[in-house]
Amino acid sequence: MKLTRCPVCHCNIHLDALIQDQAGRDLLGDVAALPDFIARPLLNYIGLFRPLKSDLSNGRALRLMREVTDEYKADHLLASALIETVNKLREKRIQFQDVKPLANHNYLKQVYKSLAVKNNVAMPTENHTHQGKAEAVQTTKPDDSQWYIEQATRMVKMGIDPLGEKSTIANKLKEMNWRPPCQQC
Repeated sequence: MKLTRCPVCHCNIHLDALIQDQAGRDLLGDVAALPDFIARPLLNYIGLFRPLKSDLSNGRALRLMREVTDEYKADHLLASALIETVNKLREKRIQFQDVKPLANHNYLKQVYKSLAVKNNVAMPTENHTHQGKAEAVQTTKPDDSQWYIEQATRMVKMGIDPLGEKSTIANKLKEMNWRPPCQQC
């Protein structure tokens, strides 16, 4: 089924050719599911991986796209990082006549981190599961209130006031509204 002409090369675009293989179908489905402000810069970014003398296969494009969308939340920070990465690498290619395709996502990671710091956004960390895949998890401080309570109980048993001026944990205990055992009754 002929759709229209390509706006770049003016060749006919056939829908059946686009979905010829499973990777092509998955790629179109994944792109269609993304918000427009992510899809466009992500496709431009994936284009940076295309070898000079050949096309990027649908399977590789799908894998690259999923690596990015699995690692980062599809939000404006990712869109900004993708746009900045594409612009900087295109400038570098023009300036230094460097047309080598990208090999990994390291530059995007650096740009994303720098934008996250500028915008005061918590960075996702990798949490390796038993299957070997990484899941993005927001960085949060662990709940260590139990440790403070145990330390305070130990100090009370030793005759030391955990809420006293010389206590290094007094501020945290006050935040937790902790009271010595005799005052909690």
